Amino acid sequence: MPEMNTAKVLPMTSALILTLILAVCGGSSAAQEHFAAGAELQKQGQFEAAITEYEEAIRLDPDYRDAYTNQGAAYLILDRPEKATQSFGEWIRLGPEDGAAYANRALSFTHLGKDLEAQKDVERAVALGIGRDQLERTIEDMKGQR
Repeated sequence: MPEMNTAKVLPMTSALILTLILAVCGGSSAAQEHFAAGAELQKQGQFEAAITEYEEAIRLDPDYRDAYTNQGAAYLILDRPEKATQSFGEWIRLGPEDGAAYANRALSFTHLGKDLEAQKDVERAVALGIGRDQLERTIEDMKGQR
């Protein structure tokens, strides 16, 4: 896989990941605790530890959409787009009308060089209210880093 310039990708990624979900929403109380711990670790830049917490939240509540959201963001920041794509796919499965999910999966597909899949997700994201210009600029910037 080609190396990416993290200094450029992180700001682009964070702009498109929109905002990490830091409020605890849904899930069992134990899952919520792991999610909250993961969100705090992620805020501190401890992405591997955050992923471990999100995995536990998902184990306790397999339908915990926000855990998949943040897990995918952490994987993308860690340059693990295959795993990010899986997490964003689960986010889409649980919230098929969430444009941000498609936008973020488009980023991970772009990072993988799967431009056709990325474009399909861009179209779906735009149809669900995500701004086309910013999303396409970010994707073009990512392509330039490949």
